[in-house]
Amino acid sequence: MIHSLINTHAAPGLSYAEVGPAPFLTVLFIVVGFIYYAYKQSRLHENEEEDEERKVLRQKEIAEAMNIAESMLTERLDYFKNLSEDGRAKFLARLRIILATKIFIGKEGMKLTPEVEVMTAAAFVQVTFGLNAFQLPRFNKIVIYPDVFYNKLLDRNLKGSASPRGVLRFSWKHLEYGYKVADDNINLALHEVAHALKVSVDKEDKTDRHLDDELREFFESGEHIRDAILAGRLTLIRKYAGTNEHEFFACCVEYFFESPAHFKVHLPKLYDQICSVLQQDLTNVENDYEYRESIPMKGYVRKEKPIMAPHFWETLEQQIPTILIIGLFIGVGVCVWQIWGCESPATSILLFFGTVVTTGLMLFTRRFLWSGFMSFFSYTVFLTLGWTPLVAGAALVLNMLTPVYEYEVVDSYDYITYKKGVHRVISQDSELRTLRRGLEISASEYSFLAKDKKRARIHSTIYYGMFGLKVFGDVECRMDPQPAETY
Repeated sequence: MIHSLINTHAAPGLSYAEVGPAPFLTVLFIVVGFIYYAYKQSRLHENEEEDEERKVLRQKEIAEAMNIAESMLTERLDYFKNLSEDGRAKFLARLRIILATKIFIGKEGMKLTPEVEVMTAAAFVQVTFGLNAFQLPRFNKIVIYPDVFYNKLLDRNLKGSASPRGVLRFSWKHLEYGYKVADDNINLALHEVAHALKVSVDKEDKTDRHLDDELREFFESGEHIRDAILAGRLTLIRKYAGTNEHEFFACCVEYFFESPAHFKVHLPKLYDQICSVLQQDLTNVENDYEYRESIPMKGYVRKEKPIMAPHFWETLEQQIPTILIIGLFIGVGVCVWQIWGCESPATSILLFFGTVVTTGLMLFTRRFLWSGFMSFFSYTVFLTLGWTPLVAGAALVLNMLTPVYEYEVVDSYDYITYKKGVHRVISQDSELRTLRRGLEISASEYSFLAKDKKRARIHSTIYYGMFGLKVFGDVECRMDPQPAETY
């Protein structure tokens, strides 16, 4: 502890010792806040200009791709060629959305031509054509290589992969081959998009409601087929399908799209179940592959759960009533209790609360008020009765619990009151509010002080907490060896 003797008769005005570091911390906070805000605004302005340029460029790229899409798909994709005019319009509309919402990246010198993007995006549309939720938003990044690529995690070369983190990777050489040879039941693009669909269901992303139950039934009924594949008793589906249920589903999707009639004849139950999963029947060409046994509420999309832990803002919006209750019924009481024991002047306390309110304004005004999420009245209630008492109360408690700098104040006392069984010592000229309004003392301390008023001194420990506010600590009554007149 650092001890210093503070003169109880301070000069008029507020000295640094009386005000403390709170105003300086507030000014520092405001300066840093403005610097950060200015930096964010400059970055936002730069990003807006860059994003606008990218947007314009991307629109041109999508327009070029869509100009050739219909003729290219008619030539290369029997699935598209067999659709009716309305079916083709639906396919192309979804294709445009996939091109606009996915990020295409070329690696190892791969040039992303309109042809590459159209044929890659077409796999998304083809697999999810019968579904209502067709975008698979988790997989927003598509990386394309010229040929096989090396995977560090698996330590081997791959033709394609679907990462649960939202990245699909393709070898263009093998993706293109999958569409050129349409009857070998091997199609890399369809295979990886099937993986993406399965992962999206497993991770409870935005998918059609029926997929959970239908996929479970598909795997249950297909378990004996996987066993037969592994044992070599069944060769209709390539042996790789026996690796696990993910590969089983992906390989069945390839078989389904490339040899639907063969699939239906030889594995009718499994075929019907994959029709139910994808809500398509590839043998019903006359009706744009409509699955006649469509389940009720096919278009219902269940509530999307976030890929990662809930976002801060989403969580906060859900907890606003809780924040109001805690702030009003606990935070206000804590603030009053802490302010009562705070030794900082009113200026420092007001600056502290002003900082809390300013922080709230910076964090929430755009998000809650300007966005229309809250009315002005609701926003004011949230800020004043929820956010401010909750945060200020927590900060005041932390300030009390974390002494940063301590010093001692020595006072003589003027008189001692006794009311309702409680002794209080009062020093009217003390710099400490606690002593000016009356400090509660025990009966033994009263007896000690009453022995020799001239020499009795009250030694109070005061400390600054982590937020720069002064807190009254302990008190000790001592007899000064020096006569009172020497002070």
